[in-house]
Amino acid sequence: MMTTRISLIVASLLPLAASAAVETAVISEQVLARGGARLSAQGRGFFSSARDPQDPESKPTGVLLHETLVGGEAGDLGAGVRFSNRLTTNGPRDLNTPFTLEKKTLRGELGDLRVELGDSYQELGRGIALALYRDPVLGLDTTLEGASVRYRPEGWEAGAFGGRVNPWKVPVAVQPVDSPLLGREAFLAGGQAQARLAADAVVGTHYLMTWSRKTGATVMEKRWQTVGAWAAVDGVGGAVDLYAEANLLTPENLARPDLSQARGWGAFASAAWSGGGWRARIEGKDYGRFAYDLRRPPNIEDDVVLTLNTTDVASARLFAERLFPEAKASAGGSMLAGYDRVLGVPFYHGLATAKHHALGAEWEWKGGYRWAVARNDLVHVGGKAKIPTAKAQALELEAKAILQVKNLQATPQREDRYTLGVTYSFSERWAAGLGYEGLPTNPADAGRGFTNANLAYRSGSFAAKGFVGQTGGGAQCSGGVCRQVPPYKGAMVEGTYAF
Repeated sequence: MMTTRISLIVASLLPLAASAAVETAVISEQVLARGGARLSAQGRGFFSSARDPQDPESKPTGVLLHETLVGGEAGDLGAGVRFSNRLTTNGPRDLNTPFTLEKKTLRGELGDLRVELGDSYQELGRGIALALYRDPVLGLDTTLEGASVRYRPEGWEAGAFGGRVNPWKVPVAVQPVDSPLLGREAFLAGGQAQARLAADAVVGTHYLMTWSRKTGATVMEKRWQTVGAWAAVDGVGGAVDLYAEANLLTPENLARPDLSQARGWGAFASAAWSGGGWRARIEGKDYGRFAYDLRRPPNIEDDVVLTLNTTDVASARLFAERLFPEAKASAGGSMLAGYDRVLGVPFYHGLATAKHHALGAEWEWKGGYRWAVARNDLVHVGGKAKIPTAKAQALELEAKAILQVKNLQATPQREDRYTLGVTYSFSERWAAGLGYEGLPTNPADAGRGFTNANLAYRSGSFAAKGFVGQTGGGAQCSGGVCRQVPPYKGAMVEGTYAF
């Protein structure tokens, strides 16, 4: 039996004087299953020709990036390799990498035992102690290059792993996030165990040791040790789910023991309840001097806030929502209070949300106010509406505003942003939209108004969408990681097909 899946992405055309870019990404997958064996292949790549956003006088530089994943399975055995390449048409030749072996994996299962050799993703608890994961949007793909063993008999589980941290060497992304190991390399050894005390109660513990040295060095310079424990209980009283985790971090400077930092800690807890038309959740976190790069801790604040401090901060958040099923409506709100130990100030964030049906349309509202005492104030409001106009046709509207004042202790600085979007679905296949971003507090030479248009088409297993215009840049978040991206001007076409 042969199944083929092909996805074609064509992106980033930056014409005219600002920048010109043509990005093409091709994702394909071919699967061959015969006699219990399965073979698959996937590929993704793009070509980009763009100017340096910081230097409008620079010449466009062309670059071609591509990655391919080939894998196979036979019974309880599996294997896979991923390789990438980068070629530049008119840039520095030292950027060319015709072939880079990124990942390789061999895995097998024998009863309750699972063994992985090569590259594997690892996470301890909720990612406070360790999180090695893949996020192609930001160009992140960090794995453990070594060995991982996990034994899972009924009622409990134990595992151990060790090896070298392997970041993505040639990220297939237009603007990838810098590797967490830039200029150095790290080695890990750890283990974890968990036991099911009852049908809905599990407890676990983990240990991790990390060594680090500069790239090319032969002597380890730093070492971290982390020990942690967690517990999860679902359905307490028939309606409450509980989770709690605590970790202790011991950093050591092996080259200069007198410069070793004090111990750090990382804790997170949550309780979620539902019943009688209500939903409620309370969460709390406390990260103190937990300076460790290979982690992705829970962030309990609203995504509109670009919170960079996850090493020395404590906060708690209470959220409640009332459901009205007959009216197809809900209303909710939350309140967060915390203390930023880096800035040395308390902060607060209140949020209100509402959803309802009225006049045959779906409506959604959201607004909040965040303030860090004597540091900054931020107000954000937004709304969405979906208004049916005919069979399989609808008008969608969206508007957002973020009003922010920074640096209140010295010279206050305004940063305001307005976004508007209109989309019309002509049928189940076709939809088109217009967008606008207003940044009135931007310097005049950076632009204060940005417009764009988009078109989407879908038919069966084929889907395509296009974008042309400008964006104002700003915060981009994916998978718990946030960063600032520069403005964009150009066009993008993306398509997928499966058969």
